[in-house]
Amino acid sequence: MPIDAIRTTKLVRDRSLTAKLDLDDLKASIRAVGLSNPIQVEPDGAGGFELVQGLRRLSAFRELYAETGDPAFAQIPAGLMAKGETME
Repeated sequence: MPIDAIRTTKLVRDRSLTAKLDLDDLKASIRAVGLSNPIQVEPDGAGGFELVQGLRRLSAFRELYAETGDPAFAQIPAGLMAKGETME
């Protein structure tokens, strides 16, 4: 899924916007072995997607893409949940 098609408004309300997510180890792992656990998204009703789970993983991909320009980081593995479906 394209990283720029994913909004994070649902999850950032639970985290401080100024908190450092400490992504260095995660980014190193993604570079070495890839992403082992896809993020979870749901349709946002406007042609994009809302992040349900995986803020650190998405943030790491966005940083890696910004740092490298590598198109491999412009897309992230994602599971699609039905709108309103819960993780349980």
